[in-house]
Amino acid sequence: MSIVKRIFGGFIVLIGLALLGWIAYNLFVGMQPEARGRSPLPALVLAAGAIYVGARWLFAKRKKDI
Repeated sequence: MSIVKRIFGGFIVLIGLALLGWIAYNLFVGMQPEARGRSPLPALVLAAGAIYVGARWLFAKRKKDI
């Protein structure tokens, strides 16, 4: 696994966590007027997918050549 892919994996995890934080802020503290009446489900799916893919890239084991 290349170091660049691991760096991008960490970056993607951070983006997913930031998105989850923003969603939580909008749900529990103060929702932006533009977001009223919208479902947070698509953003939650995107954030969960970003965290999953980023974690897989970040913690992937190196393949050994035979």
